[in-house]
Amino acid sequence: MTVAPDGVLWIATLKGLVRFASERFTTYGDWDGIPSGPLNALSIGRNGSVWVGAKNGSVGLWEGGRITTWWKGQGARINCLREDTDGNLWIAFEELGLGRMRGHRLEMFTRDNGLPSNNPDWIFEDLERNLWVGWADAGFSMLRDAKFTSFGKPEGLSSDSIASVIQDADGSLWVGTVDAGLNHIEKGVRVSSTQSIPAGKGVLGLLQARDGSIWI
Repeated sequence: MTVAPDGVLWIATLKGLVRFASERFTTYGDWDGIPSGPLNALSIGRNGSVWVGAKNGSVGLWEGGRITTWWKGQGARINCLREDTDGNLWIAFEELGLGRMRGHRLEMFTRDNGLPSNNPDWIFEDLERNLWVGWADAGFSMLRDAKFTSFGKPEGLSSDSIASVIQDADGSLWVGTVDAGLNHIEKGVRVSSTQSIPAGKGVLGLLQARDGSIWI
């Protein structure tokens, strides 16, 4: 689920892509003219387009009211998609690694490239154009100019299993875990757990409203 710059809410569902605007839901249930399979991720693209990721690993592009295949997957589930400021599409492939797509060309990054895990779960670009990656089993990393910094339990996070990430309007980060509540990272260094969420609960989705409130 994500909100486009024009205020439209987009949701990836088991039966296709859903658009919510003007108090109305519209479902785009076809992909290449046939019923869409389960969608698991989406990202707002340029010029009003929307990227979608399927559980079978395929990447689709919604434009003009229809979804077409951009890249055909090979079975690895897509956990998250994120188009960055430079137009690269970053893809979190379950248990396969982190992908960067430029046009139709896919480049993969794994432990062999120095990453802490092959199982990315969440991708986020902050206001300084740093790329943040949450791992299913290795905490949280920041990638910048080919370097990365990891945040996990040794740095104070309540869990190494990351499910969701957003940047607050004040520049800090909120980090939801699969099994240990919500964390707050201030100034890229200080990590604290939020007591309002029970420590054993998962935080699977985060969104900041225009009035600054955090939806969980």
